[in-house]
Amino acid sequence: MAPAQSAFRPFAIALACTSGLFALAFWIPQDAIATTAGILSIFLGLPICVLLYRDGLRARKTAQPLNGVASTVLELPMRILGAICLLTGIAVLAWLAYNLFVQRQPQFTGLQSFGQLVLPVLLIIFGYRWLRRPLGKTLE
Repeated sequence: MAPAQSAFRPFAIALACTSGLFALAFWIPQDAIATTAGILSIFLGLPICVLLYRDGLRARKTAQPLNGVASTVLELPMRILGAICLLTGIAVLAWLAYNLFVQRQPQFTGLQSFGQLVLPVLLIIFGYRWLRRPLGKTLE
């Protein structure tokens, strides 16, 4: 097997698993499990596929720099997911602040620990990073 083909083997496996999980989500009879499978395939599988494809490009011995179209195609899903992560993190923090300082909703149980703030803060950090540099400096 050629080195260029073996460099893309992890990408092909991840793409097959992501596509299979997404397709399987339509055939699962239980709505909660089907929704979870669909969300996992999009928000976990898609970034993994993009990053493994990028790593495959880096591993090629004769890698030419990517043209603008190829770079944009790889960056677009990462930027979209980054925007979703950033907005979700901001929305969660805004909801917590609203319940703490403005009006407490009946379903809000309160802020028991600072650990509850970790996920929204991480969503904001990763979302900002994916919006700013979706593929890092590896393809420049």
